[in-house]
Amino acid sequence: MSVEADYTIVVHTLDRGPTAPSGSPYVIKLETFLRMAKLKYELDFKKPFSKKGKTPWITYNGQDIADSQIIQEFLSQKHGIVFSAHLTPEVRAVARGMRAILEDHFYYSFCLDQWVYNDVKNVLNYFAPLPIPKLFVPLVLRKWKSSMKQSCKSQGIGRHTQAEVEKMGREDLQSVSVFLGEKTYMMGDKPTELDCLVFGMTVMSFYTAPSHSPYYKAVAEDFPNLKRHLDRMKEEYWPDWDDCLYNKA
Repeated sequence: MSVEADYTIVVHTLDRGPTAPSGSPYVIKLETFLRMAKLKYELDFKKPFSKKGKTPWITYNGQDIADSQIIQEFLSQKHGIVFSAHLTPEVRAVARGMRAILEDHFYYSFCLDQWVYNDVKNVLNYFAPLPIPKLFVPLVLRKWKSSMKQSCKSQGIGRHTQAEVEKMGREDLQSVSVFLGEKTYMMGDKPTELDCLVFGMTVMSFYTAPSHSPYYKAVAEDFPNLKRHLDRMKEEYWPDWDDCLYNKA
């Protein structure tokens, strides 16, 4: 296993948000991983999307890598990061299943709630102002809404009714809550990569969702252990949370 001492990590992403450091759960996931691994990094907001059309992406010593999961695996190999080394193969398989639930299913439920079922203008409350003339903002929002709707339809979940989607999304969060139980972290007493993802998704649900969202209610009221996990991760790895928010003033 190679361990690199000299490195430069540039995280390319959208600008900071006013209610959370990012409106994307994958940015929160990646930055939390970097903080957990004690890897120094810098941010670039000028080129938020990679050639794959994904955000975040990184430049590592001149090499471009996209997708938060691929980035984590790349950096783990480069720096000998072994957060999950103590887990059995069976438990690692469960962790992978939890990741699939959140990234390949719940995320799309949330996107439908945020971008399709509600007034898409609400999205602007959770991102820095778009770097375009105000005249073009409605057009961009309509385009984004249409694109998100089509993505969710192609994934499959967008073909269901709103009530069916919300039921599925809540059941996803309930499954994560049940597995977490009274443990400190998802896999026990030690945080792993899965905690970074769960944190990213609960940040999205609690900090970048309107109060009438079923997913806000799920984290804020229905599944209190998810809120405790959210607060624990925030306190442990984001002591500078307020300093990382976009200041509208």
